[in-house]
Amino acid sequence: MDIESILASGFREFGVPSGLSCDRFFQRPERDENGDCYFLNIGYYDNRRYVGGHEGYQADVQFYMGDYYANLSVSIPRNKNIEEVVCWFKSMWQKMGAGYARRNSE
Repeated sequence: MDIESILASGFREFGVPSGLSCDRFFQRPERDENGDCYFLNIGYYDNRRYVGGHEGYQADVQFYMGDYYANLSVSIPRNKNIEEVVCWFKSMWQKMGAGYARRNSE
């Protein structure tokens, strides 16, 4: 995975939200015909400034579960590509029976 592939797959870069320690922050809404299912966030960590460090990525989502939200955070192995990550979160959203972050009618 790399920043170019993240941007090419439709993610937008935003300023790093307060409270996060990543170096760069990307977000993409995951949608279907009914609305926004959830928002997929990718944090980029440039740990090369540390001895033995390397670049790293972390993906986060918040699924709406009716009365509460389920937060999932996954460190992404370097050999995964962005589309594998997107597909994994989509399957988790479906398996968990999560609701929509925002429906088209809202």
